[in-house]
Amino acid sequence: MLHSRINNILNPKIYFSFLFLFVYLNVFGFTAGQPVRYLGIENGLSNNAVTSLYQDQYGFMWMGTYDGLNRYDSDEFKVYRNEWNNNKSLPYNHISALNGVGNKILIGTQRGLVFYNYPDSYFYPEYFREHNSGRRLKIASNINVIVTGKDSSIYIGSDELGLLRYDKTRKLYLQTRLTDQYNYSVKALCPTRAGVWVFVKNRGLGLYDPKSDRINIINTQLYNASCLLSDKAGNLWIGTENGLFIFDSKTRAIKRFQLAIDKLTSDNISNLTLDEKGNIWIATDGGGINILNTDSGKLTFITNGNKAGSLRSGAVTAVYNDRESRKWIATLRGGVSVVDNFKKPFALFNNDPFNKNSVINNFILSFCEDEKHNLWIGTDGGGLSYWDIKNNLYTGYTHASTGGGLSTDFIVSILKTFDNKIWVASFNGGIDQFSKATGKFKHYNCYNTLTQTTDRNLWKLFEDSRHHLWAGTTRGGPLYLYNRKNDRFELFDENLVNIHAIFEDSNGNLWAGNYTRLIKIDTVKKAHHFFNVGYGIRTIAADNSNHLWVGTEGGGLLKFNLPDMSSVRYTKANGLPGNSILNILIDNKENLWCSTYNGLSRFSLAKNKFTNYIVSDGLQSLQFNYNAAIRLQSGNMAFGGINGFNIFNPDSIQVADHRPDLRITGLKIDNLETDGSSELLKNQSVADLKTIQLNYEQAALTVHYTALEYSFPDKIEYAYYLEGWDHGWNYVGKTKSAYYTHLNEGCYRLRIKATDTRGNWMPKQISVKVIVFPPWYRTLWAYGVYLVIIFGIIYLYLLYRVKQAKLKFEINLANLKVEKEKELNEKSSLFLPMFRTSSERHLR
Repeated sequence: MLHSRINNILNPKIYFSFLFLFVYLNVFGFTAGQPVRYLGIENGLSNNAVTSLYQDQYGFMWMGTYDGLNRYDSDEFKVYRNEWNNNKSLPYNHISALNGVGNKILIGTQRGLVFYNYPDSYFYPEYFREHNSGRRLKIASNINVIVTGKDSSIYIGSDELGLLRYDKTRKLYLQTRLTDQYNYSVKALCPTRAGVWVFVKNRGLGLYDPKSDRINIINTQLYNASCLLSDKAGNLWIGTENGLFIFDSKTRAIKRFQLAIDKLTSDNISNLTLDEKGNIWIATDGGGINILNTDSGKLTFITNGNKAGSLRSGAVTAVYNDRESRKWIATLRGGVSVVDNFKKPFALFNNDPFNKNSVINNFILSFCEDEKHNLWIGTDGGGLSYWDIKNNLYTGYTHASTGGGLSTDFIVSILKTFDNKIWVASFNGGIDQFSKATGKFKHYNCYNTLTQTTDRNLWKLFEDSRHHLWAGTTRGGPLYLYNRKNDRFELFDENLVNIHAIFEDSNGNLWAGNYTRLIKIDTVKKAHHFFNVGYGIRTIAADNSNHLWVGTEGGGLLKFNLPDMSSVRYTKANGLPGNSILNILIDNKENLWCSTYNGLSRFSLAKNKFTNYIVSDGLQSLQFNYNAAIRLQSGNMAFGGINGFNIFNPDSIQVADHRPDLRITGLKIDNLETDGSSELLKNQSVADLKTIQLNYEQAALTVHYTALEYSFPDKIEYAYYLEGWDHGWNYVGKTKSAYYTHLNEGCYRLRIKATDTRGNWMPKQISVKVIVFPPWYRTLWAYGVYLVIIFGIIYLYLLYRVKQAKLKFEINLANLKVEKEKELNEKSSLFLPMFRTSSERHLR
């Protein structure tokens, strides 16, 4: 079947169709190869020898290496390694296999099997029941492969312990019988409807039957294998160190896979993966990736090398197909390469140091299209490149290579005049005209007759509708006009200096811009009109609605209404990526394309809206250059910057619409990392956090978050809001952390949101309840104690008052008694003398 389809492809009509498509894609930058992005130790990966890959239920990518386990969140790596005297850390750093079920990450190492528990962020060993003794033992053998089924079943291929299958009831693994053996080595597994295909070392291909609970050997032609794969047609593919084989389920025979034309880059097959289209990705040790289209029988390749789209290493250990059909390629020595199915909308062309047939320099300053629709490219310090687009051939011209014909290699402006002559303006070099007949340059000076000096610092060449050739200079130089009769450039007006932009509107009016003013040039009487802008003018364009658009350096984008010259300013606050507009091109739909120091922006006149593009869209970099823009006759546009140039069709640019999951990636309390094992989190997974409880003295909280966007991560922006504390949303751009300190006791709600890749805020948010406990002296029991103390004080006070009153009463009573006794004594003292006198008288 494959051979017949390959023969069909060799049909001449089909062949030339493919050939035309290949040439077209290469000319316009969409190469036949896949776009490949690299992740390695420079990005935070623990080791560049990567053995296994897995994407968990939250969307994080896990990568096993020779030196630790990594969790990647599209921005940072979190590395797990063995920690001395910590039995809940990774037991061994050499990872051999990865997989998972739910929030349980299964990690196979050379010293056994463990799982990562999300709720408490600890590693725990897995156990199996020994077949003969029934003892519960720790799995300590080397793990070769881990596979899971749709019913969450788990199968482990191990050395010595054979096939281990997970028993959900007993919560441990059971050994599987192979004839009369239980101790054997399983090198590869592949789940199927009938059971699980098992490759047993030195025994051959077997099938595990769940009903009989045993492995039956089906074929013994091969004694070793590294991987198994069942394709969409039900064929079983077997990868070995000595080639790729196919098992025929009907004849039960194994045949070597071979194509009549294409050949695998290596026979050492390390991994097999089926993609969403049914293609088989064949990973090899040394030959990179071979991609087999099972419908056509055609092979394509991703190999290692220095070119764009190449792997860092040809020793591929695993290929993983994630939920959005990206391919993650694990290599030894070369880290992880990510193949993204989302094509970059902007084709990129830059200098390839390993390919002489490329643009001469990456710092692009100017463009010009000739009558053959080929492109002249001026660079800053590299000279000129002439690109024959049809044949994809570059020819370089430098000051040295032309024998001094080209004045300098700093080419600031290139122009094709009405007679198809190519004029080249350079900084510190003047003007050169290219002769197509001789391939040499003729030099022209711009001589200032007033100052009797030559202006060598050119900036802009422009030809108007009357075929007048204008030359603007910088560094205080004036505007010059070419005299064709005398074949020289002559001073036009010494008052027009530092002209960096020249444009002619539909009415034939000539406009120019310098460091501060927009100028309407009077070419006859030189009675020019000046309009103060206050910023340097870098580019001028006009739409079909009688508006003049002026790009300034630092002052944003200005729209002038030509009849009355009223203006409207657009800045970063209106949606521009920056306030320096270097070039403006207008497409067929009246959209303005503006290059800046911070990316490329499209302004829709109909919607009055800016759409911004960045490096992840395929731009050469965020920084573009003056003068480096051209609209080609085909309608395509080219913009140049500091890392090459982009060519694109403005009508075909589409922004990828991704709505990634938003996750919490880390939590710090009092600047200390916190996970689910903390009492404050109550065994919650940080990735799925719902509630945070803080003591008052710990109320310094940092929450790290990210959107799991692996294709366009730099297009995502974030905002957060702590209800009960903030007055509104904090729009923080690309900042991925929220920090709060000195929170008062109480109940708060932390909300985090993010944009999609088109810049729209996604409705789904992270919502976390934050509870800050009061200090001990402001708790309920403390207030209870305070009340008891207060009531006690009141009671004591009242008791004191009662005692005082009683004492006062007793004192008053005692005083009364004393008074009465005193009175009585006084009366007695008066009565006694009288009694004595009366007695004495009586006696007498």
